[in-house]
Formats: sequence, C-alpha cells, structure tokens
Amino acid sequence: MIEHVTHGDQTLAIIIRASFKKEGIEFVTPDDYSQQLAYMNRPEGYRIQPHVHNPGTPGAG
Repeated sequence: MIEHVTHGDQTLAIIIRASFKKEGIEFVTPDDYSQQLAYMNRPEGYRIQPHVHNPGTPGAG
C-alpha cells in the first residue's frame, strides 16, 4: 500500500508500506518533482541498463 499524506495541495509525506509488493519499478512521485521516489523489485543480479536522467529544474520541489 502506498499512502500520500497531504495538507491542502502540498505533499507532506509518501509512505510505502512494507506489505507493498509489485514486480518491476513503480514511481510514486509526479514527473515534475525535482527528485523521484520509486519502489523497485528486481531479481538478484539484475543490472540496470545505462540511461540518462533529465536535469532538474532549479527551484523546483
């Protein structure tokens, strides 16, 4: 279970419970956040392929 704790339109916390299970990767923050929070469940020995991260937006988040 993933819980979003908010006050008005502001996110105060994102809680990923220990009981949450999903194969692969699950991003829980919007794309426009300066930092991303994700849950990842991969088999032992899994290697992440080389990739590029978009630069953050100054002052965002």
